[in-house]
Amino acid sequence: MTPGRERGENARVLKALGLALLLAAPSWAAEDQDLEVPTKHGAWPVFIPGSASPEKPCILLVACHGHGDTAPNFLSCLKGMASREGFAVLAPEGLEKTPSGTFGWNGFPDRG
Repeated sequence: MTPGRERGENARVLKALGLALLLAAPSWAAEDQDLEVPTKHGAWPVFIPGSASPEKPCILLVACHGHGDTAPNFLSCLKGMASREGFAVLAPEGLEKTPSGTFGWNGFPDRG
């Protein structure tokens, strides 16, 4: 996939996530929620703080993990702070497979 086409695909995925987040939470409870947003690249984990509601929207942090990490693990590192501070976190999984078999973002530095 060419870089321009890849950016366009990523933008479409991120736009769809906003709508998916609204539809994924069937009820607005006063407790934290762990959800998954389905994409063509697999399910991406989302954390929504209990303080969020349609009447009180919150910030959405898109947290892209580094090479060698995973989306669920990276999200688990952020959930405590997100709950305390009242922001949602979307942790998409990297789209490029690394030599070790994990996934990452933005290519590899040695591939220039």
